[in-house]
Amino acid sequence: MGHGLSCSRDTDEHHLFRAAQVGDIHALGDLLAADTTLARRATIYGHFIALHIAAGNGHLQVVSMLLDRGVMPDVLNRKR
Repeated sequence: MGHGLSCSRDTDEHHLFRAAQVGDIHALGDLLAADTTLARRATIYGHFIALHIAAGNGHLQVVSMLLDRGVMPDVLNRKR
């Protein structure tokens, strides 16, 4: 079972989380090229980062891209 999203629509954050959820590596790369801080932002509910969402949905290329861009693998969400 994959992880869903809970953040406001039509924001770069929403697009990032959506790209992580569906495994859209090209959109993710474009978003991170425009704003490198996006990779460390968390959803409002659950405090999931894009890494959590990508891993929960089995998108290993996205996980690898985020780790290569310096996202810490031990970031906690609300479930710890």
